Amino acid sequence: MNMILRSNGRNLLFIFIIILIGCGDGKSSSKVAMKYKIDGSFADWKENSLLTKEIGAVGYGTFKKDTDIKQMYVDSDKDFLYIFLKCDEDLVSRFKHNKSSGILGYLYIDNDRNVKSGASKVDSSGNKAMLGVESLIWLAIGSMSSSTSGQENFISYNISHWDATKNIFGNYVASEMSVDDNKRIRFTADGAEIAIELKHLNLKAGQEVDLVFVEWAHNEFKRVKRLKFQLSK
Repeated sequence: MNMILRSNGRNLLFIFIIILIGCGDGKSSSKVAMKYKIDGSFADWKENSLLTKEIGAVGYGTFKKDTDIKQMYVDSDKDFLYIFLKCDEDLVSRFKHNKSSGILGYLYIDNDRNVKSGASKVDSSGNKAMLGVESLIWLAIGSMSSSTSGQENFISYNISHWDATKNIFGNYVASEMSVDDNKRIRFTADGAEIAIELKHLNLKAGQEVDLVFVEWAHNEFKRVKRLKFQLSK
């Protein structure tokens, strides 16, 4: 698919990552049955899966007054980690007036809940809560044009692991876009729904982990706390 990305000039890294995603060497191909449809609808989620309210700055999100993540729901089964993000303004409305590329957020995962292992250097987020994490899920948002289907709005994720030799998240593992055939990430006016195979995160069913979600707010990352999550057995 021939694609032309819209960019406002501030997102060269974003464009690079999307090009990397387009290479397709990290696509999920598993046919394992999933607990959720991953269609962007909140209908099959339950309120008891709410992990936290109001991530980052109140009323602000990607590129100032834009997408503010209000609730983060998390669930799992023996094969997948599932995430649902409720946003204000919702993503469908956002794309009606803003099609520029941006960052929805960063989700860090500390597999062993040990700050002395994993990431040993604070990255560009300036968030000390990320110290000790092993994995980074980079959530991007944007719009692209294709020669076959016209303009398409999308969200995407890219997974990388901490590289201790370079002190960066440089070991890319897997990626998905909401326009891909694989139903791993989708969005509607309800929010963004995501499924990630546990094997891509080096996680196992029943494991206890720390999650650190960092929202882009006021064009700088907001400090957030670690959130403990128990994977289903």
